[in-house]
Amino acid sequence: MRPSFPADQGARGGVAAGTAPIRTGVRVDASIQVSVRERATTATAPEVRIRKRRIVERPRLFALLDESKARVRMLVAPAGYGKTTLAEQWVARDSRRAAWFTARSSSTDVAALALGVARSATKIVEECDVRLRAHMRALPAAAENVETLAEILGEDLGEWPSDTWLVIDDYHEVAQEPRAEDFVQALVANSSAQFVLASRVRPSWISTKDLMYGEASELNQTALAMDNTEAADVLVGRRPARRRASSCWRTAGRRSSGSPASRRPRSTKGSTRSLSRSIDSSPTRSSDRSVLRCGKA
Repeated sequence: MRPSFPADQGARGGVAAGTAPIRTGVRVDASIQVSVRERATTATAPEVRIRKRRIVERPRLFALLDESKARVRMLVAPAGYGKTTLAEQWVARDSRRAAWFTARSSSTDVAALALGVARSATKIVEECDVRLRAHMRALPAAAENVETLAEILGEDLGEWPSDTWLVIDDYHEVAQEPRAEDFVQALVANSSAQFVLASRVRPSWISTKDLMYGEASELNQTALAMDNTEAADVLVGRRPARRRASSCWRTAGRRSSGSPASRRPRSTKGSTRSLSRSIDSSPTRSSDRSVLRCGKA
């Protein structure tokens, strides 16, 4: 039988987390054990850099939304164009209020969509979801009648304030199911609420005629793309190594347009030398080459 030594007892009794057990089979001085523990536990994980999210306001787009008189105002563009951020900022301006509903994949179910929108609207009109819930409990297949659900909720939103908006974010999730879109269309028709729809696709029930006659308005991909001034504002406050790139970035911005996300310069740390060699040896446009060389600063 192997004798039990104090060192064994210390290891079994629980050394500090991350410390290797001491199983030498000989008596170990207590001061040595403390030293080992200190060396094992003083190592720290790499420091995590936490950056605050910097939001750039876009007065140009605020003005376009303000100029519209439509009850349904749409922000339609692919991911990365700042639709959600723009909607958040706009409804928070000029003493506006908003009820916010973010669509999910489950929103293709009409019952889930109706209850979700109604629950969000209770922030503005209290208990506007009570009758809808009672109706859906009373009938086994209440969601089959989309028009009835929209009429019930539309009537209960009758006291909707004129300075308040019902925002449906990620509307493209709803657009995957025609019946779910039918519910939103019927709700618009049966209520006095004003809507902001942020989506990657235009709602199927919005026609060119609606846009022409001002029943609905749309800020599309072209309008939501950053102009040169907005792109320059994004670069303000970056590290000094990147500040020199701002002038070159403006030059390249005149030749290309895209989402706010695509306008952000990528870090060239650790790869600038190899990158510059490949640029010098490739037939790159002079404007693009100047942008990438600015990353060396």
